[in-house]
Amino acid sequence: MFLSRLSLENFRNFTKKEFHFENGINVLWGKNATGKSNLIEAIYFSLTGKPSRAGKEDELIQFSLPYARIETCVEKKKKKFILEASLERIEGNSTRKILKLNRNPIRRVSELMGEFKAVLFSPQDQSLVQGEPFYRRRFLDFMLCQTSKMYLHSYMKYQGVKDQRNSLLKQTHSSAELFPWNSKLIESGSQLLLKRLEILPELSVLSQKAHHFLCQSESLELQYLSSFPLPEQHKRDLETIQESFEKALAETAQEEKKRGITLVGPHRDDMKIFINNLDARLFASQGQQKTAALSMRLAEGMFFEKMEEEPPVYLLDDCFSELDSDRQHDFCDFFFKNTQTILTLSQEPTPDLKLFPSIKLTNSGKETVTYGISG
Repeated sequence: MFLSRLSLENFRNFTKKEFHFENGINVLWGKNATGKSNLIEAIYFSLTGKPSRAGKEDELIQFSLPYARIETCVEKKKKKFILEASLERIEGNSTRKILKLNRNPIRRVSELMGEFKAVLFSPQDQSLVQGEPFYRRRFLDFMLCQTSKMYLHSYMKYQGVKDQRNSLLKQTHSSAELFPWNSKLIESGSQLLLKRLEILPELSVLSQKAHHFLCQSESLELQYLSSFPLPEQHKRDLETIQESFEKALAETAQEEKKRGITLVGPHRDDMKIFINNLDARLFASQGQQKTAALSMRLAEGMFFEKMEEEPPVYLLDDCFSELDSDRQHDFCDFFFKNTQTILTLSQEPTPDLKLFPSIKLTNSGKETVTYGISG
């Protein structure tokens, strides 16, 4: 897949701007606050319909203006597509989002999910390692929602059932009233859990492959941590997981009644990350955590490529800050030789990176485009 053109209007710090990209590696560089991360976010938003950073969607609209608009030209499997994403401020401090594909409206973001795959690495991805379990669950869920419509359906169903069940738990209720919600929670939640358990060994191997390239002296391993005891690995299937889930709900029923929330299930699970057999969240340095997070993002891209038989677009925001020039060169050559990659730098590219198309952003809003020359 490859993105050829991006047009922005009133998006973050860009009032009206158009960018053109080449297949392969594209370097986006400039000082801080010139809009590099905003440009990466615009690409990600146009491809997925979701913001890449926490916050309200109205924050994507340039301050005091009524709307923002993004238009993207994408080529996928030799077919061309035009993606449009618009945000409009409406009364009550809310925002209306309008998505279109080839000028046709997209009714729900879920319809766009997985159609145009992008892998985003940003400085905030250290939360994958050092943050709360929510970040690691979100990593797994978003990756699987993009590659499996069944998983996406089960995920949306599970979230709705969990919310309804929690609402009932906060009220005076009987076991008979809770029973149908338990059944629905077990049904959809077990499907999520089974799929996570199926892909995690492969994801761990791919992460280790990427990590070994970035840091040959270290090992990286991912392990799933369930919120309730699972059946032995050779006995795991949908039926045995459902039985274990049902048993866990029965055992936590009294505590759930006291606290008014669902205490077990995929929404409470975690993924443990080990570097050299030590818990990376507790014992790894910030540099090690950043490298581990980058390895996981690269593994995500390799997983997408295997599923689609076509690589995704890689959006790498400040991933080179801790790599020397030789490692930068090897990194690009190893991972992105035949893949579109848009990477940002806060300083002038090294000589090796100057061989690739580059765009320099400035605080004045201007940019200089350089293609494969050293200046």
